[in-house]
Amino acid sequence: MKTDKQNLVLNPTNLVKKSQFVPFHQKLKWIIEENESTVIFCPEIDQFPNKFMLAKTLDDSFHTLRRTLKFGIVEPRNIKTKHVKALVFFWYDDGESIRDIDRKLDAIKILCLWLNKPGMVKSADFYLAERDR
Repeated sequence: MKTDKQNLVLNPTNLVKKSQFVPFHQKLKWIIEENESTVIFCPEIDQFPNKFMLAKTLDDSFHTLRRTLKFGIVEPRNIKTKHVKALVFFWYDDGESIRDIDRKLDAIKILCLWLNKPGMVKSADFYLAERDR
């Protein structure tokens, strides 16, 4: 029989039992808290959002991915290019401006840099030009 120590998994801020469900937004919050003090040099990002706006934008983006677009992404770390493309197309079709889409992409770009996925997120123009081909 396993002891309590063997049933525990180390998370960024807490110890959680393996069998315990951890909500997606909590996993995202842990990533933000773990990395918020990290200085990122990324010349493509015009203006870095504050912690609240970053968290809100990422939470809203993943909510759209999971609930509206029905992607089965269960970990924020599993974000891929196909998810970013789907979000850009959804936002554009929903009437959002290119500038607003690029601001949202900046938040995702920061997350991807934290997750060691540099260069994964491009500009809205890049994805929309690809779509028109």
